[in-house]
Amino acid sequence: MARFTVLLLALFCAPVHGFTGGHVQSLQVGLNRGFNPTARPSYLKRTFPLFSDASGDPDAIMSDDPMIVRLEEECARMNGADWNEEVGLVQLLNPSKVVNLERDLIQLREELEGAQGTRAEELKDEIETKEAKKTMEMRGVMRDWLKAVFVWQSVLSVVVCGLVSYDAVPFFPHLELYVRVLGFWGIWLFTIPSLRSRKPGGVWGMSDNEKSALDQSFLLTPIANIGVAQFDKDPVAIFWANVVVLACCYAWNLVGPGASSAGAGFADASLPEPIKFALQAIDFGSGSERGLSKATRERVQERNQRLKEEAEAEGAAEEAESK
Repeated sequence: MARFTVLLLALFCAPVHGFTGGHVQSLQVGLNRGFNPTARPSYLKRTFPLFSDASGDPDAIMSDDPMIVRLEEECARMNGADWNEEVGLVQLLNPSKVVNLERDLIQLREELEGAQGTRAEELKDEIETKEAKKTMEMRGVMRDWLKAVFVWQSVLSVVVCGLVSYDAVPFFPHLELYVRVLGFWGIWLFTIPSLRSRKPGGVWGMSDNEKSALDQSFLLTPIANIGVAQFDKDPVAIFWANVVVLACCYAWNLVGPGASSAGAGFADASLPEPIKFALQAIDFGSGSERGLSKATRERVQERNQRLKEEAEAEGAAEEAESK
C-alpha cells in the first residue's frame, strides 16, 4: 500500500512544482541549454515587481514601460515563430529574472560611464556575464508540446484519482481509507496545478478565462472537500463534488456571466480584499505578476497619450491667455 501511495505521488508531483513557479517550468530551458541540477530555483531569488503595488492596475505601473517594450522586441527577434506578440513577457518561463537582469544591466552601464581603470574592466566583465544570462532566459519560451504534456497529465490525474476514490485500481485491491482520501484531494493537489502550470499562447496555452476558472476552483475545491465530508464521508461523493466544482468554474468563466470579466484576477476591484489577496498569493512566484501583456501595455499607452494631449491643451490655453 505504501508503494502505491509513493507511486501515485511520483506520477503527479511534477505539476505541483510547476504551479509554484519552480523546477518543471524550468525544464524547457534546461533542455535547451543544458540542465543544471544545482541551480537555485528562481522563486528563491530577489525580485523587483514592475508595479508599484500588487493591483496590476495600469495606472499603478511605474515609468519603466519602455524597457518592457524593448525586451519584448528582443524576445521576438530571438524566438521567431515561437514568440506570441499578443501575450508578451508572460510567456517566458521566468519573466521576472529577465526583468531583473535588464534592470541590473541598466544600472551597470550607467556606472560604467563614470568608471575608470580596474573598476571599468570589472563592470565590463559583469555586464558581459549578465548579458549572456539574459539571452538564455529570453530564449526560455514554453513550447506547445510541454503545455500539451500538462493538459494530458491533468486528464490522466482525474482518471487515476477517480479509480483511487472508487477503490478500483488494478493490481491494488482494497485500498486503505487514507489512500482513497488522496483520490479526491488529487484534484486540488495535481489536476488544477498541472493545468495552471501552462503559459499563455499557442494551441495548448492557458487563456485569461481559463486562468480565472482555475484560480476559483483552486480556492473552492478545499471548501468542497471539507463541506461535503460533513454530510457524506464517501470518497466517491467527495471526488465527484470536486469534479462538479471544477466544471462549474470552467462553465462560469468560459460561457457564463464570468466570461466578460475573466482574466482580471486580483486586479478586479469588485472582489473582496481577502479574495484578491488569495488570488494574488497563489500566483506569487509564477512570474505572471510581472511583465506587461500587450493589452495592458496598450492601456498604458492610451493613458499616456491622453495625459499628453491634456498637457498640450493646458499649455495652449495658458499661452493663449498670456497673449
